[in-house]
Amino acid sequence: MKVVHIALSNDGGAGIAAYRLHTALRKAGVASLMLVLYSKNDDPTVNIINTTTRPCLTTGPGISPHFYTHEQHTRCLLEQHPQRNQKRDMFTGATSEVVLEDIAAIHDADIINLHWVAGVVDYSRLSHIFKGKQTVLTLHAMNDFTGGCHNAYDCRNYTTECCHCPQLGPHPFDHARHIFYQKLYGMQELEITAVSPSRWLAGCAAQSRILSGRRVLCIPNGIPSETFRPLESSAARDYFGIAPDRFIILFGAFDATNERKGGALLAAALGQLPVTVLDRITLVGFGASSETLVTSFPCDVKGLGPVCNEDNLALIYSMADLFALPSMADNLPNSILESLACGTPVLAFRVGGIPEIVEHRRNGYLATPFNTGELAAGIVWCMENHKQLAGEPCTATIRYGYTDRIQALRYISLYQSLLDGLSTRQSRIR
Repeated sequence: MKVVHIALSNDGGAGIAAYRLHTALRKAGVASLMLVLYSKNDDPTVNIINTTTRPCLTTGPGISPHFYTHEQHTRCLLEQHPQRNQKRDMFTGATSEVVLEDIAAIHDADIINLHWVAGVVDYSRLSHIFKGKQTVLTLHAMNDFTGGCHNAYDCRNYTTECCHCPQLGPHPFDHARHIFYQKLYGMQELEITAVSPSRWLAGCAAQSRILSGRRVLCIPNGIPSETFRPLESSAARDYFGIAPDRFIILFGAFDATNERKGGALLAAALGQLPVTVLDRITLVGFGASSETLVTSFPCDVKGLGPVCNEDNLALIYSMADLFALPSMADNLPNSILESLACGTPVLAFRVGGIPEIVEHRRNGYLATPFNTGELAAGIVWCMENHKQLAGEPCTATIRYGYTDRIQALRYISLYQSLLDGLSTRQSRIR
């Protein structure tokens, strides 16, 4: 079985999730190849696409010129909407200059698995590019069935027609509507199976106009459990100069300053705690621009910046007493899975797919969106009940449903069912 994964990158939340699936499939014996515009490592099974040169595939680390073109197109689109909240979330178009038809690996593949493909795939030509291929679309956000946004929040336009997008604001040309119909018409003739990591996002996809009537499955993301596991962390506390009696709250994401990840809400919650409680807390932040968080929180703070090494990241999770990710919208965040795998309970809002993995007062605490008073109460409760939350209640959640091996086996079963169905149809034709 030959599987080709297509994604913008093997970095960032969606890219890392796609790369972990690709790696787990190879461990399970599948001939898996990943095609990206940006690769963060030198894995020879991850190829960078540049269809303006020959050969058009190279190994990394590196960045394709197509990546910069995509960023430029996105900037040009958003510059026409200066009133948009740039700190909230991403918004991308549906076009791409990448000529995927020229790539032999795609022609030879039995299965095409699309991931975060904004900038890589021209949606209006999807049916042409992958005609006759068994195609799986893994949903990492809502972008594949909206008019450009990656998280729709309370907007339900994607169920009928994206237009007059509240995230873009008014403009003489309705960009969201244009992008929406590029995707709708581009997918019409394509046999595609959508896979969501969470039941919540699967439900949104099934209700969307673009994916209406398509097969939508839920296969949760998996975590490499040999890397993310509980580790002895006293050395890490010593290294960062954090005393053993401090209660460490960890906060982080690929971009810690992204408003959607809830840093401001966490700061507001901490500000409501009694001084006697606040004086026991050290907040540790990681991710892009996390150093700037130092002045945002009313407690002792250490900003680590981006943490690219997964072994180091596992040590940081293990060092923490509580991982806080009060997202305003989210699918099934890698960071929550990683934290639980390391035995560290999670504090979050009851939004998106998060309640499917965080069980209230068992392996974490779920607050009502976006009640900072309740979030503050959750911090106190987790401090008082830390021993019953940490360790086995967290790791058991991952062990019984969210390892990369379990995920790979579920995808292999899906791929095989698609190929078996194709074989049956072909035999009937003969």
